[in-house]
Amino acid sequence: EHAATETCRYCLVRLYDEPLALPRQDRCGLVTCVPGEEHDIGAWLVAAELERAGWDVFYAGRSVPEDDVLRGLRATEAGAAFLSCQHVINLPAARRLVGRIARDLPRVRVVLGGHAASLAAERLVRPGMAVVNQFDEADRAAQGTDA
Repeated sequence: EHAATETCRYCLVRLYDEPLALPRQDRCGLVTCVPGEEHDIGAWLVAAELERAGWDVFYAGRSVPEDDVLRGLRATEAGAAFLSCQHVINLPAARRLVGRIARDLPRVRVVLGGHAASLAAERLVRPGMAVVNQFDEADRAAQGTDA
């Protein structure tokens, strides 16, 4: 499993060797997995696609603790948090993190993706956030337009 994951990661990195020359947007986003989530390829792809779309992206990686996500959002002055939750076991962590962001940083738009997030979308969604199923939905959701 780990060898297959790293082979996929290598192939994906090669696909993004030559970035598109799109104009920079005045948007900054933090991309990370929710605490406990180790599967980060989807989050990495979202970060790469956002960069190609002109975003300034801070990619925090997998299984980032809540406090570090909040610190990162403050430090980067990100307007959007892109969170990945692949496994159902990590849904409680996703709910806690989304709640903390809503409470502590209400100006930050939250975009949640991943298999588990899609399964639990009705229970996770709150004002100022969206659950997305496709990479191309993330940019629109972060801007508050229809995903």
